[in-house]
Amino acid sequence: GSTAGHASVSRLGFALARDGLLPKVLSGVHTPRRVPVPAVLTFGVLIAIISFTAMPYIDVLTALVSFGAIVGFVVVNASVVVHFGIRHRSTRWFRHWISPITGIAVLLWVMTGIRVEALTLGVAWMVLGLVVFAISRLLRNRMTAPGND
Repeated sequence: GSTAGHASVSRLGFALARDGLLPKVLSGVHTPRRVPVPAVLTFGVLIAIISFTAMPYIDVLTALVSFGAIVGFVVVNASVVVHFGIRHRSTRWFRHWISPITGIAVLLWVMTGIRVEALTLGVAWMVLGLVVFAISRLLRNRMTAPGND
């Protein structure tokens, strides 16, 4: 449960910081144990704050986690279609077309059962993430453009 989630988020935060997408301070590692201590502590505090703040809305928070998981699985299925079906022009119809498209349809149907508040928050969070991604990509491209030595 929560320990595995905390470990996952901390490792992801560490990797993003190491790649320059989050503040560098989060990429620090405790040398003997090889643990990203700054990321573990930072995300532990954030998780605690969010958890206590969201306690009255635990059902929405739970639905939001489900929304995120379903979106993740939709993206995985879509990537199979794009990578194998479209880019590699696969003729393995069941594996690279029918199965993932059916998976997407089922997941979207399951998503109709998620609370409206969670759907709204989830979509808003995704839009915010896309905006942050676009801005960071734009800034990175400007910094690496020829003439910016």
